[in-house]
Amino acid sequence: MRRSDLSDSSKTYFASSGIFSTAPKDLVAAIDAASTSVTLKGGASLFQRGDPGDALFAVGSGAIQIETSALDGRGRILNLMKPGDIFGEIALLDGGQRTADASAVGKTLLRRLSRRAFHEVLALHPELARHLIEALCRRLRRISAQAEDGAFLDIEGRLARRVLELTDNRDGEVLMSQEELARHIGASRVSVNQNLQSWKQRGWVSLGRSRISVLKRSELVSFLGGRVDALRWGSFA
Repeated sequence: MRRSDLSDSSKTYFASSGIFSTAPKDLVAAIDAASTSVTLKGGASLFQRGDPGDALFAVGSGAIQIETSALDGRGRILNLMKPGDIFGEIALLDGGQRTADASAVGKTLLRRLSRRAFHEVLALHPELARHLIEALCRRLRRISAQAEDGAFLDIEGRLARRVLELTDNRDGEVLMSQEELARHIGASRVSVNQNLQSWKQRGWVSLGRSRISVLKRSELVSFLGGRVDALRWGSFA
């Protein structure tokens, strides 16, 4: 992991986050001034489960994969953090350990706000607490939605929700392998492939090497009965 000074164009990492989109400019400027730059190569680890929760991160470019694993070694991808997302606030606030692993997907540029710097900014800008409380509420909504998905949606339903989430509410592409997508929804690659092939035959998606292109988002939305609210609520770390 390498830290370096940010260029002027990269000082909007926190400002471009949905969490701070309504924050006063002086608050966002204070966060930017107190934070540092992090550059990761593809596949590099940012932190692992059990590490001290000592910082909040904002994604400038690239992506961060949030993942956890069971005792038998099986992995589950919890989320994919993209430009404009922030993550790490749970451990930042309570000072506890990280609850998941985080690694870079391709070259990734981040902005890091240490726990010490966070408290310094908070002392000068108490309204920062409100924005992070709102972020935690979104995390709770996500946990509730995932529990509901596990209880009421079959594999095809969970796959549809995840594909819709990863394409950011528009027709687009999911740039990951079917094995990785299976780890997102807690299913086997074979099951994911069977459903994707079915969607391909219906003209909903096209498939390439580690690439899924959504051609008819409206069909996936209809398949879920329109239940696509509250997508992309962030990570658990």
